[in-house]
Amino acid sequence: MNDAFLLRRDVAKALGDVHIETVKRWEREGRLPPPVRLSRKTVGHLQSTVERFLASACQRHVGKA
Repeated sequence: MNDAFLLRRDVAKALGDVHIETVKRWEREGRLPPPVRLSRKTVGHLQSTVERFLASACQRHVGKA
């Protein structure tokens, strides 16, 4: 499987255009899995991780309705 790497700004956009600081906070709080660090300044997530997060969030939301 070829899994794309998403920079934090791409993750923020995929999560509904949230602010990049929101992504960082969700990582610290454990709402998002820990990010992957490719270099000192290059940090992000695998696309499959973001997709699983979104699917899980949708299921939790639907379960409340």
